[in-house]
Amino acid sequence: MRDTVMADTRLNLGGALGIPHAGTGIAFSLAVAAAFLAFFWGRPINHDTAWYLIATREWLDGARLYRDIYEVNPPLNFYFTVPPVLLADLTDLAPSDAQYVVIAAAIFLSLTASWLLLPGDGKWGAGRRLFFLAGLALAMILPAINDTGQREQIMVILCTPWLVAGLPRPAPLTNGQRIGVGLAAGLGICLKPFFLLVPLFVTLWHVAARSPRPILSATNLAMGAVGIAYVGAALLLHPEYFRDVIPVARDVYGAIRVSDPWVRIFLVVAVAPYVLFGLLLPLSRAIPAGTGLFVAAALAGVGAYILQWNGFPYHTIPIAAFATMACAWVIARTPQVTPLVCAAAIGLAGTVLLGGMRGPYADPVPGQLASELDPAWAPDGVMVLSTEVTFGPPLAARLHARWTSRYPHSWLIPGALNGLARTDCNVHAETCQRLAALLDRSRGEYVEDIVRGKPDLLVVHKAGNFIDDPDFSWYEIMADAPGWEDAIADYRQVKSTPAFDIWLRCTDAAAAIALSCAATRTE
Repeated sequence: MRDTVMADTRLNLGGALGIPHAGTGIAFSLAVAAAFLAFFWGRPINHDTAWYLIATREWLDGARLYRDIYEVNPPLNFYFTVPPVLLADLTDLAPSDAQYVVIAAAIFLSLTASWLLLPGDGKWGAGRRLFFLAGLALAMILPAINDTGQREQIMVILCTPWLVAGLPRPAPLTNGQRIGVGLAAGLGICLKPFFLLVPLFVTLWHVAARSPRPILSATNLAMGAVGIAYVGAALLLHPEYFRDVIPVARDVYGAIRVSDPWVRIFLVVAVAPYVLFGLLLPLSRAIPAGTGLFVAAALAGVGAYILQWNGFPYHTIPIAAFATMACAWVIARTPQVTPLVCAAAIGLAGTVLLGGMRGPYADPVPGQLASELDPAWAPDGVMVLSTEVTFGPPLAARLHARWTSRYPHSWLIPGALNGLARTDCNVHAETCQRLAALLDRSRGEYVEDIVRGKPDLLVVHKAGNFIDDPDFSWYEIMADAPGWEDAIADYRQVKSTPAFDIWLRCTDAAAAIALSCAATRTE
């Protein structure tokens, strides 16, 4: 009798949700989230996410975005980082682990929603449905394994149920379902303006496959409403971003990029596993309906990468993620082995291979810097003079110390210096004046941050990445900044590595480092 009741409950659950084996997919989604969390627990998080965790903590403590925290990106990701920061406060978890918990929960919800939204057309069994769900999980996790928490990964997670909802199905979804997935996807798209290409390309595919009606679908209208509300709220709450940051970024942020050959190489590596699949698509007779939806999203990822043209590997995450979904869909929906299925299998294997080669994020440089310090010493504040974000925020996170700069890294100085070096100031005097003013502003704000924050640990990077001048020196560039000598008067250089100089703040009150400072004075 008890077994019969349990069986009836499972059947009723599946019937109520409109799909068979609902519990199976939910259990699988939970297992994926748990495995994700177990794998990443205790690992360092990537430098950009580490910065957002630090900056969001400062923001919640009263700092003003785009004034006390000077970030080039729009504000939505700060709001997305509030939950892990609050979770860390409530549970005493490390902020990185709290971030992993939030991402695991998002993966679980996205996979569960996708499972419940899969077409129940009877053309595939539970095994194939589960295989496709596994493909979605693969797409959410492996392309971002080295950059977990990046906005590209969050966008993929939030957009996946929307893509699944757009698949051909025997019975249409309700308006509530369409609006729900549209709202979630809209939040993901708003993380970066370049992500607008995803709904644009997908809508164009729907129009080409059916009619112009999808342009004004409930899903697209929900996305548009999210976008309009977000821009309006950002204008109201963070006017400095539009008034100050965007004009500054337009002048100088283009310098923060890798060289053109590497931009092309990273793009080639990202698309290589799926080239054969893409070549066979137009030649194949039996292509599962809906495949073009994921292909359109992957092509939008290519377009976003090209528009950004920074060459940062994490910009390729949407390409690999959506292409992986396309490959998994073709395999799951094709009952026989075909050349296209074989090409899709190669694509999935490439996703796994590249993910395994990248591996989880590691921060060897911050680890080496931390090893240069007395392990018993806990600095009250940390500041790193560098044009790279990979050093400062991860070091502060590793040492559990305050980050005392308003910048995650010096993103104004490379563009200002390169611009001045490349510009004929006799011809373009106004441009040079603007760049010189930005250079002076950045140097002055670094001095202010040292005086205000009084970091116990000051690290100076000996290189000037993204700066054309091979002889760039932080000491030379800061020497003319008003107040620089006074700001570092209490600091003593205690160590020098091939890449960094390590300075400690040595005052009578700095008892924790008195021995190091005393040793420095006697040398």
